[in-house]
Amino acid sequence: MKRIFYILCFLSVYIGYGQINDSLRKLAEQGDARSQFFLGFDYGRIGDKKNAFYWFSKSANQQNADAQFFLARAYKNGEGTEKSKEKAEFWFKKSAELGNALAQLQLGMLYFENEEDSKAIYWYQKSAEQGNLTAQYLLAESYYSGDGVEQDYAQVAFWCSKAASQEIDENDEYERNILARSQYRLSGLYIEGKGVDFSKEKGMYWLRKSCENFYDKACETLNKLKK
Repeated sequence: MKRIFYILCFLSVYIGYGQINDSLRKLAEQGDARSQFFLGFDYGRIGDKKNAFYWFSKSANQQNADAQFFLARAYKNGEGTEKSKEKAEFWFKKSAELGNALAQLQLGMLYFENEEDSKAIYWYQKSAEQGNLTAQYLLAESYYSGDGVEQDYAQVAFWCSKAASQEIDENDEYERNILARSQYRLSGLYIEGKGVDFSKEKGMYWLRKSCENFYDKACETLNKLKK
């Protein structure tokens, strides 16, 4: 019943057209961590970054993984607060340790930027195992290049297959690009017989899929192979 109430509160936020839900605010002020997160989310949605940051902070300090992720992102981007890479990393890690897949991805990316490749791989793997498309692609690419992990084409094929088969919002250009890159990499593995049995048919299948998702390199390769 309590979970249903939270969902109803969350939905009421969206039908408020920019108004802050009084019931949600009351629960947040009473110290309810989930309501604090939703209230922060709503403030962020209407562009009030400072109040969003305030309520994300309240919720994050009560071990709400979603709030910790948004708090980390606020520190990373300087939204409602000053930028702080150190605090962003701190809260991404808190959220990641509680199982938030987006935080796990972001933490992995931060470690990669810091050239701590083995730590990056660890968190990419955690996020990829939860089905995060970008994490699956980045993990596959790490196995392909051998950055932070031993080169392993079978693992490249495994994670590219996971990523390439995902269903996405076709209007999301970022996700579509990651999907297309995964499909392109997978097509190459089949055509070269790396990590999988050679199959021109499967290689061409994934190449066409990648081209259909507007990846130029796939379209160029496809045209060359057709000649």
